[in-house]
Amino acid sequence: KLYWTSSLTAKGERYAISEFHLPEIFWTDLSNVLSLLVLQQSQEFSDQKGKYVADKLQPFIERVRPLVSSLRSDSARASVLFVLAGSLLTYGEQAGLNPALLESVSFYKEVLKEYTRERVPLGWAVTQNNLGNALRALGERENGTQRLEEAVAAYRDALKECTRDRVPLDWAMTQNNLGGALKRLGERQKSKDQLCQALACYGQALEEFKQSSEYYAGVAKRNLGRVEATIVKLFGQETLE
Repeated sequence: KLYWTSSLTAKGERYAISEFHLPEIFWTDLSNVLSLLVLQQSQEFSDQKGKYVADKLQPFIERVRPLVSSLRSDSARASVLFVLAGSLLTYGEQAGLNPALLESVSFYKEVLKEYTRERVPLGWAVTQNNLGNALRALGERENGTQRLEEAVAAYRDALKECTRDRVPLDWAMTQNNLGGALKRLGERQKSKDQLCQALACYGQALEEFKQSSEYYAGVAKRNLGRVEATIVKLFGQETLE
């Protein structure tokens, strides 16, 4: 731990430092160290994926949020914002708080200013996918279709760099996510085209998951069954034939 302490003159009198300058590299290094500490602490929540952690996330978010504005390094700031956006997404979903989801969306958009497609294509794609997750979660809670349409656009952007040849498992997960957003959109708009697109996305995800993950293959298969049932309910069995 680092502490600032008062100094004494030779006569034992206190004196104040009117100006104290440290080189910019010090603040950059400090920013990087702080971002690493945030990433390390956030790993605790990643390890508990699928469990209720909203009660633990709230104090973590409150500690990290004010840190963002003090970081001098753009890359460190983007890393912390990425963690904060993900924490807010989980917190918003589990606690049922739309403001947290809105903040998550805002922070992911800020991250994209640093994680550009030209500079870090896969980092850009991952952020687009996560932005899609936040928009979809918000869209499922709100009326209308705007957020869901934005989620679909974000997932499709992610797939421009997150290709099957480059990262097959991530590609399949993004296809599965896209299928979920299209299914919700199709249900809201009673659109056969969107539901059929969702069916195609789940089918592609399932094809890849069969080769790499039994668990996710089961998830995609269940999703496929749900969208098929929705299509039959809205448009009849002959639609699938």
